[in-house]
Amino acid sequence: SQSLVDSAFSIDNSCRFDKASSARLYKSMTLPTNYTISCWVKRANLSGGTIQYVYRFSAEDNLAFTTADLLQVERRSGRNIITTKSCRDTSAWYHFVVIASASNLQLFVNGVEHDYGDGGTYNRSGGGSTSGSDFQIGMHEGASGFFDGYIAEFHLLDGIAVSDATDFGEVDETYGHWKPKEYEGSYGTNGFYLDFSTSANLGDDKSGSSNDFTATNLAASDQMLDTPTNNFSTLNPNAKAL
Repeated sequence: SQSLVDSAFSIDNSCRFDKASSARLYKSMTLPTNYTISCWVKRANLSGGTIQYVYRFSAEDNLAFTTADLLQVERRSGRNIITTKSCRDTSAWYHFVVIASASNLQLFVNGVEHDYGDGGTYNRSGGGSTSGSDFQIGMHEGASGFFDGYIAEFHLLDGIAVSDATDFGEVDETYGHWKPKEYEGSYGTNGFYLDFSTSANLGDDKSGSSNDFTATNLAASDQMLDTPTNNFSTLNPNAKAL
C-alpha cells in the first residue's frame, strides 16, 4: 500500500463512485487537440470481468481498467491501447497524468512515463477534438463500464500539454514516494478542476471557469476523507477468506 505522509500539500476530499449505484459526473464539452488530464484514483474493487472507466470522452479519449485490470488508454475509434501496467492494489492511490498533443499521447503513472506495450509513445496522428459529447467521469458512454472506487484532484487543462507529471506531483525527499503538489498553472477556456470539497455539489469546478459537472447518483455522503495524503486502510478483495 501507499500511505502518503509529510506532504506540504494536503488533499482534503475525494469522491466515491459506487458501481452498483451507477454513479457518474458528466458535462457536454469539446476536448481540444492539446490537453492535459491529471487525477488520483483508488480502486475499491477489481474489474471482475467488467471494464471500469475512470473517464471517457466520446469514442476516442479514455482511461480505464480492463477486464484483466490492466490500464487502458484509447485514442482512436477501433483501437484500444492497453498498457502492461497492472493496477490491482486496492489499498493504494494511483496518480495518472495523460498529456495529449497533435501527434502524441503520453501516460504517466505515479510520476513515471509508461509505454503502451510496444515500447513507444502512442502516435495520435489523425486525432482531433470532438464536439457535442459528454465528458464522463466514472463511466463509459451508454450507461456501462461504471467505476468502483475513489477519485481525487481531477484536472483538465484545455489547450495545454505540459512537459511531464511534475506540474501535479513530486518525489518525497524523506520517504521517496510520489506525492501530490498544488497545481499553479492555468486551465484554459474549457478546463476544470474538481477537488470535491463541496459535498452538496460534487461537480463544482474550482478552476475559476465555472465549468461545473452534473452529478448522477452521487450524494453528499459520497464526499470522502480518504485521499492521497490521508490514505485509509481498506479490506483487500484479493485476499482469500480462510
